[in-house]
Amino acid sequence: MLHIKALSDSMSLHADYKFTGNEFKFTNGMKKDFDKYGYIILRNVLDKEELENVKKCVENNRELDKNTWGVSDRGGRYVKTALWHSAGDDVAGMVARCEKIVNTAEGVLDGEVYHYYTKYWYQNDILFPDMITVFIAIDRAHKGNGCLQILEGSNNCGRIDHKMVAGQQGDTLFFHGNLLHCSAPNNSQDRRYAFLITYNKATNNPVKEHHFKSYTPLKKVPDSSIRQCTNYNIEDFYDPDVQKTIIPKKFGAEQSG
Repeated sequence: MLHIKALSDSMSLHADYKFTGNEFKFTNGMKKDFDKYGYIILRNVLDKEELENVKKCVENNRELDKNTWGVSDRGGRYVKTALWHSAGDDVAGMVARCEKIVNTAEGVLDGEVYHYYTKYWYQNDILFPDMITVFIAIDRAHKGNGCLQILEGSNNCGRIDHKMVAGQQGDTLFFHGNLLHCSAPNNSQDRRYAFLITYNKATNNPVKEHHFKSYTPLKKVPDSSIRQCTNYNIEDFYDPDVQKTIIPKKFGAEQSG
């Protein structure tokens, strides 16, 4: 039986683990849970200081604001999104390249991974679902502000094509490319920022060249790099005008007057 789980901060999950710093080890049990349920959640991957440094990277960042887009839902609301291609030398890149995140991604996919992008599109000529999205909650997530919802075990249903709808302490969720998921509208006054990283398995190169990266070796960095990094200049932003799978609305600074 498949079960819908709302990933609020108080929710108890089957594949629920806690990051324990230098003592943390990826286990066979984590791999079994990932294969069965389609995800594992790893609590406290980012400590308070690391999370504050990530917030500095995404809050009051003019370049990020200028490169923010949105995709509408049926109700005319827009999810604001900024995308970039590379895991660089900025704080966001340190998160995407740090050992505790990358090693866990390689553990669940059972092999080398590379930084791909923040979404998984079947239209991008990737044959196998050997991809993982890492969802890091920057703000408190709860049902009132539309926390992420997943359908446990739906990764084992195989490929289900995406359909367009109108256009559309940090705990960390590692979830399978085929896991069905959604977010409800945020009708509260609480902000809901999240940072997502998508990794593709090195052996799962796209069969055709397209606007996202083919296999590029990922240079890991120590976990301490997140805290120590003072570069907040994200580069290599993605322009959705060249992508045909979404219908975006620009939220950039020049639109806000």
